[in-house]
Amino acid sequence: MYEYKVKLIDIKNCTNPNDTRTCNEVDKLDVSKCISSSIPENTIFLSKAHFYGSNIKTIKEMNIEGFKSIKDKHDSVLYFEPLTGTPFKASYRMQLNIDATIDPMRQLEDGSKLEPTKKKGVKRLIPIFWIDQEIKISEEIINKIRKGLSIRQYGQYFVMPSAIVLCIIIVGIIELIVKCAAKKAQYKRGAYIKTEQFVEN
Repeated sequence: MYEYKVKLIDIKNCTNPNDTRTCNEVDKLDVSKCISSSIPENTIFLSKAHFYGSNIKTIKEMNIEGFKSIKDKHDSVLYFEPLTGTPFKASYRMQLNIDATIDPMRQLEDGSKLEPTKKKGVKRLIPIFWIDQEIKISEEIINKIRKGLSIRQYGQYFVMPSAIVLCIIIVGIIELIVKCAAKKAQYKRGAYIKTEQFVEN
């Protein structure tokens, strides 16, 4: 199986917009306008689940704590069979986050309501939606592909000897044709000599 990892890239930062291989991978992607045209930019971000793959600097800038991500649970990957290109398994794990400013509040002594404090607000990227999907190919299709690959594999054991035998036969036929042509040429030369000798006598 081949493994293809899903990457988040920003098309605007690509060296060549027509070649995604020239794009740098990003930790989060601004999708505010994809959600709604009325939402300001840099409001809603798409990231991998639990911010998998994000570097320490990004985590600190986003003011995120408590997330511990691992590949098996939080990365998005696709596994496919290389000869037929058939996808066997896919794990799609993405997360939508909102960039918010949290104003520190305090509760009044009587417990009636909250009031703002003089402390500075804290910017934080807050997860609001997590997509976790896993797709597997059916056993019926797996059996069909397995059968086709088996035929291809065992067919090699039949094709190679057959090709060798066919080459030997072709070489033998060519040698036979060459020998027959040589005999005919020799016979003709011998006939001319006998005729000349007969005339001289």
